[in-house]
Amino acid sequence: MNLTSILKTNLNWNAARISFLANIITALLKTRTVCLTEIATALSGKAKTESKYKRLQRFFGSFSMDMDSISRMVANILPISNEKWVLSVDRTNWKLGKANINILCLGICYMGICFPIIWISLDKRGNSNTRERISLMERFIKIFGIAKIKCLTADREFIGFEWFSYLLEKGISFRIRIKENFQIISSKGNQVAIKLLFRNLKIGQIRVLSRPREICGVKVFIIGQKLPNGEYLILGNRSLPPLCFDSQNS
Repeated sequence: MNLTSILKTNLNWNAARISFLANIITALLKTRTVCLTEIATALSGKAKTESKYKRLQRFFGSFSMDMDSISRMVANILPISNEKWVLSVDRTNWKLGKANINILCLGICYMGICFPIIWISLDKRGNSNTRERISLMERFIKIFGIAKIKCLTADREFIGFEWFSYLLEKGISFRIRIKENFQIISSKGNQVAIKLLFRNLKIGQIRVLSRPREICGVKVFIIGQKLPNGEYLILGNRSLPPLCFDSQNS
């Protein structure tokens, strides 16, 4: 099935608009840039480059895309469309001239790649807040349903009482990274950096603590691994991972 046929199957647009979008995507792959002047040079057709550029401007300036349909299309294209998905939430922030570009994105993980399906633009710099994260998840649930979520993964930015509470309330399984210097109460009642609970691990060795620990006011299971660079990969999990856990009282 060619690109135009895929777009026709997933988008309720007229034939001319679908054909032009297929042309744009092909030009994007050729030029490897989002600069419209560059894309115009790679568009197929006999029109002059200036005319192609103006058509690109009209396409993006006057046509409002149904982003829910785009999300469904991306998901449908993946070979795992009929399975439950491992999702990843992440954020990217850079400057374009004086403008801040800050995007919060949710994607489907497949073969070591995260395919973006839902995103929102944040009108600020820096971290997302709980309201924004929940809004992203609720959009996914509205489009695909909560039953499609196998697990949610996220980096160290995505922790907090309200956020963890929301995921637990929804019954969403998660694997979220915890900063290795995060302060936690040990079994002896001392406040220590969480990495100290894994301090005697060898490189590559994994330990799953036998009972949940309190992170941001919410009890979650903790798994840790010592990385080759000496740092620790520490994850907060909704439930006990299907691994043999270390019952050491750390």
